[in-house]
Amino acid sequence: MELIDIKISRRPKLITGVKIKEGNQWVLVNHNLVDYVLDGYSFINKKYIKKVVEVSKEVIDYKIIKMRYDEKISDSFSDLLLESYQSLLSSFLNTSKLVAFEFESSEYCIIGVITKINEKSFRINKLSTKGIFLGEENFEFNSIRIIDIETDYLNALEGFLNESKNEK
Repeated sequence: MELIDIKISRRPKLITGVKIKEGNQWVLVNHNLVDYVLDGYSFINKKYIKKVVEVSKEVIDYKIIKMRYDEKISDSFSDLLLESYQSLLSSFLNTSKLVAFEFESSEYCIIGVITKINEKSFRINKLSTKGIFLGEENFEFNSIRIIDIETDYLNALEGFLNESKNEK
């Protein structure tokens, strides 16, 4: 297990997580959001990484996360390609999986479902904080800094959407 701190340009807080996989374009970490809680997965665009520091095995953070981390997690991402924008985003295309995108500002993210992938951009059916789809919007690949999946927040929203569908 490799626990790392990642500094991203124009983002005040470090991202700490267990490194799962690395490709030409992306680094995938099981995100340690706060207090040893591994919450979802962050795909970090290497273009915006300023510094990566491995957390010492002697630090308490490392020791506690090692006790809680399931090494089998990396197996579930073995087929995922992290070589380009298209290869990563296509794995979420035509699924109902909610994805969160962080662009230039770390103050907010765009959440939605990927509906189309073009040569230099992609389309997201954006989701409001009230769980209502707002329609599609186009975003350029090179502006993505972080993509999050399977966080507690995203899973809760997916549960809400599924429940809302069942009520209709």
